[in-house]
Amino acid sequence: FGPEGGWTYEDGALTGTAGPKQDRFVPPGGDALEPASDAPRLLGAAPEGDFQLIARVKVGFAAAFDAGVLYLHVGEREWAKLCLELSPERPTVCTVVTRGQSDDVN
Repeated sequence: FGPEGGWTYEDGALTGTAGPKQDRFVPPGGDALEPASDAPRLLGAAPEGDFQLIARVKVGFAAAFDAGVLYLHVGEREWAKLCLELSPERPTVCTVVTRGQSDDVN
């Protein structure tokens, strides 16, 4: 488990929730900007051989940029996120790839 989050396991489903303004992002503006690394995440090694992951993401959109995320962790400053995010106008699918710094695309 990463930073504090709400986790439950019931009826074969693992559910995680994040608090307000939690994120995992390294601003591309340089080292002067502080990276965000307080989003709850469940980390573990991928199983050996072929496997299937089934996930359902539900987002309680309350404010712009609220998001539900599937997160692939490679290293401390290397990861990828597939996000369902509330842009200022409408829900949007976006990706964020971090290789030292985060780069997001809607």
